[in-house]
Amino acid sequence: MIIKREFRLLILLAFMPVLGLACAGPVTPFGAIHLPPQKKAKPQEVESSYDKLISIQFNPQKQVLHGSEDFEIIIKDSAGLETNDSIKVYFNGVDITSSFFYRAEVFTDPSQTELKVRFKDLQLRPDQRNDIVVRYKNQLGIVRTQRFESPYCPLTNLWNIENVRPFQPRDKIIQLVQDRSSEEGLNPSLIVALIAQESGFYSKALSWARALGLTQITPLAERDIASSHPEFKRYPDINEMSFLELKAKILSGKINSKNEWRLDPKSSIIGGISFLKRLDEYWRRKETDELLKENFANPEKARLDAILASYNSGASRVRRAIKKHGKDYLFASKELNAAREYVHKIQSYCFHFSDISKTKD
Repeated sequence: MIIKREFRLLILLAFMPVLGLACAGPVTPFGAIHLPPQKKAKPQEVESSYDKLISIQFNPQKQVLHGSEDFEIIIKDSAGLETNDSIKVYFNGVDITSSFFYRAEVFTDPSQTELKVRFKDLQLRPDQRNDIVVRYKNQLGIVRTQRFESPYCPLTNLWNIENVRPFQPRDKIIQLVQDRSSEEGLNPSLIVALIAQESGFYSKALSWARALGLTQITPLAERDIASSHPEFKRYPDINEMSFLELKAKILSGKINSKNEWRLDPKSSIIGGISFLKRLDEYWRRKETDELLKENFANPEKARLDAILASYNSGASRVRRAIKKHGKDYLFASKELNAAREYVHKIQSYCFHFSDISKTKD
């Protein structure tokens, strides 16, 4: 690849008057919007018999919502790239093209049929909407738009675990997750993503709510899960202990993986999977299933969101939120502020940990 300096220069020159006169506007993940207030744009897909001439791809394939990552737009146009071709970038319906190209690097290949635009260290917030659309119009007037989709990680798709960067857990933990999840018919990448979010792979993790272990099982969930697993060893009266008492006993080694199942990695993984399956059953009951179908265009995706939100905040709270706010419940409910980020980060971890993330769209 070589830098097409004249292409980037023309883009920047076109916006210089605006950049020089306008004050910085709202801040987006791509920087401040250096444009006067605008009406929200509505970019639309334009179908054309020439669609095969043009493709817009992204690297990575899906949004990264658990950290920062270089973001690339790859535009291929067999008709050839020209300096007067038009590229627009929209964030949540607002044209942010000038801010985007102010920080981006532009490259073309020697054949002048492929353009790559790289934006370094893009960090998208998992607690907000990130609707990113790219629109390209070439010298023939052909228009193509493409949305940079957020990740979706189905509960029962058996995606193998490719990596868990930047975490560095023991290989034994990853193998336990891979094997047990596959046996239970659940997505191994989703389970390992939940562990990454819940405990960062620290088997002695303890929260203020007294959730414990790799999968952070709460005292309430522990009673339910342990009733189905009589083989699990339980420390006497552990659910009646305060956070400080529990922490002291774990640090001293009095409560350990041999006498409390939640501190044993294998049992914690089994328990976390069991809890997810129970939540899946809950959201497949007639009443809750109808609730999802009434409010969401994609009930299966909505079910996964509800399952993960329930793991974090409780199924009853999630159900109330859906009844009150409908399809916007994750963003509208103040009770689910933590769950909103939780749901999006787990699905992001899941997709990017999986082998499916390495395949082409």
